[in-house]
Amino acid sequence: MTRRINLTPGYNEDEEIFGTNTKTVSNYVNKIIPFMGKDPIFKTGQIADIGPENPKIRLIGEKLGFVATPIVVDDFNFDKLPHGKKFDVIFCLEVLEHLQNPLFFMKELKDLLNDDGTIYLSMPSNPKFMWAEFHFYEMKRKHFEKWIVIPLGLKIVKHKRFNYVTDWRSVFIGIRPLIKILTGKISIVVVIRGFFQIHNLYEIKKDN
Repeated sequence: MTRRINLTPGYNEDEEIFGTNTKTVSNYVNKIIPFMGKDPIFKTGQIADIGPENPKIRLIGEKLGFVATPIVVDDFNFDKLPHGKKFDVIFCLEVLEHLQNPLFFMKELKDLLNDDGTIYLSMPSNPKFMWAEFHFYEMKRKHFEKWIVIPLGLKIVKHKRFNYVTDWRSVFIGIRPLIKILTGKISIVVVIRGFFQIHNLYEIKKDN
C-alpha cells in the first residue's frame, strides 16, 4: 500500500484504498453494481462523483454507460460544494469515514441533489480496533441514520452490508506474515484488514 503523504483531513490517495491492483477495484465494483441495478437514469441523467476521477467510478461508468462529473474542493470538511448544477445521481464511495465534519458534508451533498435524485454512498463499519489511521468515523447504520440521515431530511431507501476482502497479496508479498508481525513491519490489524472488512452500501433519497 502507498504510504500516506498528504495529511489534509479527509484526504487519502486512491492507492491507499485499493492499492494498484485492478482486480481489487473490479471486485469492489462488482459488489456495488448489483445493488444499484440498471436504472435508465445512469445513461440519461446527470451523474456526479465525490472526489477526483478514480478507478472505481471509471469502471462503474464503463459498465453502466455514463461519465461522472467529479466534485472536488480543497477540504470536504468545511468547503461548500459548487451548487451551480443539480444531479440525478451522486456517488459518494468511501469518503464519509475520512471526514471530521460529516454532517456539514452531507448537507452540502443534499443541496446538489435533484428532488427525486439518489445518493449512492458506501462506508465501512468495522470494530474500532480495525479502523485505519486516517478514518475519523466508521458508523453503523443506526448511528448514520440517527446522527446524519434523519436530521438532514434524508432517508435510506436501501441498505446492504457485506464483507469485503481487500488485497491479500499486499500482506503476503515478501517474507511470511508471521515474521513481518514479529519484527514489527506490519501489525496484526493490517493482516485482518487485508482479509476481512465490513462495508455498507446505502441508497439515499430526500425525504420529501
